[in-house]
Amino acid sequence: METEVAVPAHPALAEKTHRQLMQMRICDLGVTLDASGLDRYIKQLYDELDRRDIPFHPPCYLTDEWGCPDGVPVIGIPFYLADPVLVALERETMLGAEGDDPAEMMKLLRHECGHAVNYAYHVHKRREWERLFGPFDSPYPEHYRTRRFSKRYVRHLEGSYAQRHPDEDFAETFAVWLSPVGDWRKRYKGWGAYDKLVFVDQAMHAIAGRVPQNGKSERDRPVESILQTLEEYYAAKRAKSKADFPDAYDEQLRGVFSRKRVPGAVAAAAWLRLRRHEMIDRVTRWTGERRYVVDQLYAHVTARARTLRLWIRPIDQSEIAADLSAFLASLVMNYFYSGSFLTEP
Repeated sequence: METEVAVPAHPALAEKTHRQLMQMRICDLGVTLDASGLDRYIKQLYDELDRRDIPFHPPCYLTDEWGCPDGVPVIGIPFYLADPVLVALERETMLGAEGDDPAEMMKLLRHECGHAVNYAYHVHKRREWERLFGPFDSPYPEHYRTRRFSKRYVRHLEGSYAQRHPDEDFAETFAVWLSPVGDWRKRYKGWGAYDKLVFVDQAMHAIAGRVPQNGKSERDRPVESILQTLEEYYAAKRAKSKADFPDAYDEQLRGVFSRKRVPGAVAAAAWLRLRRHEMIDRVTRWTGERRYVVDQLYAHVTARARTLRLWIRPIDQSEIAADLSAFLASLVMNYFYSGSFLTEP
């Protein structure tokens, strides 16, 4: 059962001001996995593996982001999850902290465990693996097109993540298979993804009780080796998520809002500021894109509405909210596919 975890705050971090925290090097934060309170989630993962008679428990460690180094059967967990002060800083800076919710934490652990099991037992070297998932060594795309409602893939992490790469497809399929929540045989019956789940089930039964072939445990960027300050870390993280916001859609904004100020009208920019959290939540939920990216787009749209002096009548608010949500979602999905908010010329 996935329950909330009360992670103890590190006294030295709790006493720091925001500025002092941002000047600290990550290696000097003093966070450790043992003192993080995350062990209950890791134990739950290991218990789930034990119930499936998989004796391999992927070693977990703190690093700068979620991940499993290519070919190495270990699980990297973001350092910010090790302390509530750092979780709060992550939320403040990136408008969210991936893995801070218990259910999301377990989803991510099962996903990364799928990579680790794949690498430990060389499951990807089976001919059937390539037939079902695709070439393991295919190029890894930065952006990828998805079919949002395709039944060839399981639905687990947001953003249709199984469609990103064959290795991710396997990890997502494994995560669904491992989860004690739900019955994959019933849920995916009749789906193209069903054959993949059956393959995972058969492959895991074949390795049941066996010691893994790949015992490597090299960690990539362990927390104690990261010399970046938090300020440098977040500058790089924001830059990675930074997008260019063209003014090519001014005409569409004029179509959503009004150029005329009529009695009772309110400034569109003011209305957008009031609805910010609601609209960002809606677009994030529909698209699966990171809140930070959606927030950047929303801030740009708000600024353009102010510059263009657009207005909205109170009677039109519900219709405009729907139109704007659809408009923003279309821009975000184009960014999701291509890395740009501009459509192809």
